[in-house]
Amino acid sequence: MSWLRCRCGYIFHDNTDFLSFKAHFRADQDTDDFFCQVEDILKNQKLSAEDKAHEILCVTDFHYTNRLMYQCPECGRLFVEDNDGHYHCFAPESKETCHRLLESAEGENWKGFLDAEWTFPKPEWREKCGYISVYVNSQEKIYLTFDDYEALRKKFWDLFQILSAKKKIRRASLYRTLDKKSEKIFSWSD
Repeated sequence: MSWLRCRCGYIFHDNTDFLSFKAHFRADQDTDDFFCQVEDILKNQKLSAEDKAHEILCVTDFHYTNRLMYQCPECGRLFVEDNDGHYHCFAPESKETCHRLLESAEGENWKGFLDAEWTFPKPEWREKCGYISVYVNSQEKIYLTFDDYEALRKKFWDLFQILSAKKKIRRASLYRTLDKKSEKIFSWSD
């Protein structure tokens, strides 16, 4: 699904990671099978630790948690995917229903990311040459645009210092593309 429209008019766009209104879920009936399969993978002496981790992720992502759930941040409706890929809508009983049920278990302490990109000459589809995107939790999303590389670079470093010191980000990156030649200026991971 790339987009889904709620009855209230809100449109879910699912074209990125770290969405606060989306969850992957595993049926309770599959829990024992899931853990047995993970245990078998861990007991496999022929696999390296890296291969074991990869196998566990494949079991988790592609078999037992392949269904999705979305919650509308506007009205609180839940959209649950069935085994055939169809979505079923469930409406809250009251207006007091929490609209943030699918957020991280870390809540406001969830670590996000800081990304910046500068492209010159400016692509036709972009408003300005550069942008900074900050996403540290569902309440703090910032998107800044720039026509001056030095201003973008300075703002990126200021934000990086603040957010990394507060332990609010898990990764940060700064890319620059000049005449279609891309260069990684900075990449950091917590």
